[in-house]
Amino acid sequence: MNTSLILFGVQSIVRLGRVSRDVAEQRARDAKAVFPHLVKQNLTRKMMVQGFFNSTPELKAQVAADGPLADFWDGAVPKSDPDAIDQLYMAALRISTEQGVDFAALLTPSGAVMLQQFDPGEGPLSPFARIVLAAADVALDYLALDPGIATDDPNTQKLIAGFARSMADFLPDDAQFGPQHEFGERLAAGFLRAGLATVSSHPGWVVDQDHYEALLKNAVTPVVEQFPTSITERLQWSRVTDAILGPAAQAALETVAAHQTAFLGDNLDPDQALGAVVQALLMEAAEDGLRDQVRRDGLIGLYRAVLGVAATRPELFFEGNKPEAALARDALKRFSGTLAAVKRPPFDKGTGLALAAVAIEVVGLHAHRFANPADEWVGVAITVFEDLTSDLSGALRANEGLGNVLSVEQLTDIGRIVLTEISKNPTLITSSGEEWHGVIQAVAFAMAADVQLLLTADDWKQIASVAAAEAATNPARLFRLGQSPEDQLAAKVIGVLLTGATDVLAAPNGPERSVLAGPVLTEAITIALRAASGNADAVARHLQGVQDLVTALNKLTVEHPMAFGSKEWLHLFRILLTSVLEGTDTGALTLERAIELLRGG
Repeated sequence: MNTSLILFGVQSIVRLGRVSRDVAEQRARDAKAVFPHLVKQNLTRKMMVQGFFNSTPELKAQVAADGPLADFWDGAVPKSDPDAIDQLYMAALRISTEQGVDFAALLTPSGAVMLQQFDPGEGPLSPFARIVLAAADVALDYLALDPGIATDDPNTQKLIAGFARSMADFLPDDAQFGPQHEFGERLAAGFLRAGLATVSSHPGWVVDQDHYEALLKNAVTPVVEQFPTSITERLQWSRVTDAILGPAAQAALETVAAHQTAFLGDNLDPDQALGAVVQALLMEAAEDGLRDQVRRDGLIGLYRAVLGVAATRPELFFEGNKPEAALARDALKRFSGTLAAVKRPPFDKGTGLALAAVAIEVVGLHAHRFANPADEWVGVAITVFEDLTSDLSGALRANEGLGNVLSVEQLTDIGRIVLTEISKNPTLITSSGEEWHGVIQAVAFAMAADVQLLLTADDWKQIASVAAAEAATNPARLFRLGQSPEDQLAAKVIGVLLTGATDVLAAPNGPERSVLAGPVLTEAITIALRAASGNADAVARHLQGVQDLVTALNKLTVEHPMAFGSKEWLHLFRILLTSVLEGTDTGALTLERAIELLRGG
């Protein structure tokens, strides 16, 4: 398949589509003077191209044994198959436009002559003609929306060439097209349309034609080969894939554009893995039927998350050296079933999908730390998701005000932060370990206790990050296994600070003068968590002393607001916390003693 001739044909038809009907018809009539060799008259197409390429020595050289068009020629005559004749016709048309004529201006009449030549009324279209018309149709549709994407752009040309070669793989040479071939054509056209959209939205993406073709081959061809024989099943497959193909193809190509370094060099594993995931989605959607919008959106959301894993950890979708769509499909099916079973608001809707994507992304990224990642990573990700939804929904039920503080994105961010930090310790996220779960439990328990809503969503994200980071570096100190959340040391430490911040609000002038809220409370909790992580036993023994210290500092700031603000509160807390944990009696925290400490005494 000569892709340069295909590009010429697409450009011609696109040019034709951009001018008015009257002008196009006039230019088509004028084309007879420009293309004297291609006047239709009463000749067959084979006779026309035979006469054209035998008319001069220069043209004979084009079809000679070492010429660029030799594949379409047989001795002194063209090959008889429609595909060869159409490609020779296109070559003749292009050669005529290049003989001292403005190529761009002649694209319009070229398109008109081509469309007349490809008139389906004269017989079935050849594979070549079908590819040209299908690509031109997609290009015209997309260019109407985004005129900035030109057909002479190198990226666009690579996409069209990749589309052409992919279609050539499954279109029959004898032009006897059936429902299976039409189905494959729609799938490939969806990827071409998605490719144009991705070029538009990612101007820095340099299309690699080999990778693009590999993705189409791995994603589309196996699905086409399994196209059912019964009319009922074909209708369902066509309906579902038409509904889901656009988002599926765009997500795959956006993944390629966003992970360009993963696709450099000769290693095509990411292309094959992505192809397996796309194939898995199309097969699952076709067989499931996607009877409602929620089901469709959920499957697409999970698919996007799995694509990210495929780009960064392609080996998870291979068995030996062969990509296996069954592995990707198993991931989609199991997570989809888990999502459908969730009955915990707000995770029974879009928030659950977002959190599931986080579990897939983070666990998949670190799947190399498991003994048998291909078998275990999906199960671990599901367990992580179920625990996240259980603990966070419990906090929201216990403290209804949190619903006004934490958005879907912020709840999802908290889950992502905890998992990302915990995953830095390979012993914590496993199918049996629960240390990471303790972090979520403790944070969720503390969130439920913040009835005064003294902390914002960003504050909780920072606290979750610190708690998870300390858990990763000092396992089994803050979040001891087998204990309820309220008994975990981290939960108690956070609770001490929250209790102190809440109690001071009941004191005279407390609401106006207390500094222990928002960023200051967040920093105080951070200081305490890090101290507890490094000296857990001491904190456990002297927790009441920490509570007394917080109460004393709050009393100072309320009674002496001109002398003590947030900076002084935090400075004194750092200094005195060390003494409290050492069991040292710090004595009464009077105004004079506090001033002396601030001066370094």
